[in-house]
Amino acid sequence: MRVLILGATGKIGRLALERALADGHDVVALVRETSRLERREGLAVVTGSIGDVTVIRGALEGSSAVIAAVGPRSNTAEDELALEVGMRNLTAAMEVAGVHRLIALSGAAVAVPGDRKPLLDQLASVLVRRFARHVVGAKQREYEVFSATALDWTALRPPLVIDGPPKGYRLAGQLKFGARVSRADVAQALVDQLADTRFGRAAPFVLPKDRP
Repeated sequence: MRVLILGATGKIGRLALERALADGHDVVALVRETSRLERREGLAVVTGSIGDVTVIRGALEGSSAVIAAVGPRSNTAEDELALEVGMRNLTAAMEVAGVHRLIALSGAAVAVPGDRKPLLDQLASVLVRRFARHVVGAKQREYEVFSATALDWTALRPPLVIDGPPKGYRLAGQLKFGARVSRADVAQALVDQLADTRFGRAAPFVLPKDRP
């Protein structure tokens, strides 16, 4: 499958790119600086951002799905708005191009109808919104944009993300108190959603795999 990856130079996006290539997918990476990615077989690099509609349309050509692992560059109102505008550009371009599958990296602090979060995690989300108001606001706006479209979207919401090797993950509708998940497992989950159809138009939490 040919997949467009946004945020491919970020900590999770870069791992998702590597995983997608390892799984045999052809990848188009839309990045601001092409020098940050090594050229290799199966990878096409396009310079630009989701703020440029023309660039997005070109990057989408021939793609069957999009993995959006983007976020605000800073905790500012300007970047909060920029991510919303960028997601509007992306979803509009996808609809025109007939690319229906969107897999987005979201976050546990993003509010989704029907959420089931432990009380302490609810309080933690309130604190995150207070101290990273525009970062959370940007991801909330992003979710509200793509969830209002007719696209086949899935939003993955990891809790606290940590470094370390993959240990296995599971997707769940209820957040587990104090859960931590590795970046490698989140990246794997993003790529797995290219073939996994169980979570269409849903926003599951990415949790560590239960151990016997």
